[in-house]
Amino acid sequence: YFNNTEYHTSFKIVPPEQYAEDHPEWYAASGEQLCYSRDPEGLAEAAVENMKEAFRAQPDRNIATFTQQDHNSWCDCKLCLESLQKYGTNSAVYIKFVNKIAEMINEWAAEEFPGRTITIAMFAYQKTEDAPVKETENGYEPIDESVRLGENVALFYAPIYASYYYDFNHEENLKASTTLEKWDVLADTLFVWMYGANFRIYMA
Repeated sequence: YFNNTEYHTSFKIVPPEQYAEDHPEWYAASGEQLCYSRDPEGLAEAAVENMKEAFRAQPDRNIATFTQQDHNSWCDCKLCLESLQKYGTNSAVYIKFVNKIAEMINEWAAEEFPGRTITIAMFAYQKTEDAPVKETENGYEPIDESVRLGENVALFYAPIYASYYYDFNHEENLKASTTLEKWDVLADTLFVWMYGANFRIYMA
């Protein structure tokens, strides 16, 4: 938990009210998401320091989410758009950042909590749903090795647009099942956030 939040944690870990004035480059112009391109080193240092506090306070917890805000938007700065153009998805720059903080967290944990391994889970959700892979004769493979999820990074797929009247093998859910197949070549650990609510007629 980060400030009593399990999901959509990016602003709980790097709160805009604490950092945006001095570090506007850490945030998208919309104010709805982080920017992972303009100062990834500085952003990672701040994120990791705040995550350390949470892990110290919760010594029995060895997995946490570093997950984007609940907006269907992403940073549109020049560098983020260049990454989008190169990889065809916003998730590439996000993967690289979470790989970085997971490595930093586990280097710290190895010293302060010997034997403790921490997993950081990132979202495939809304603007980051698509995986940075290419299709080959044998299936899918990463566009390059920099977008393979690190050893201590898990993928949390949230197929919000799937049809839950059908299973994931049904043709109605071809996109969701294919997306899961693509992420499977990038991540050793996969979680899926299933939607069981009708958000248009919630009380039904």
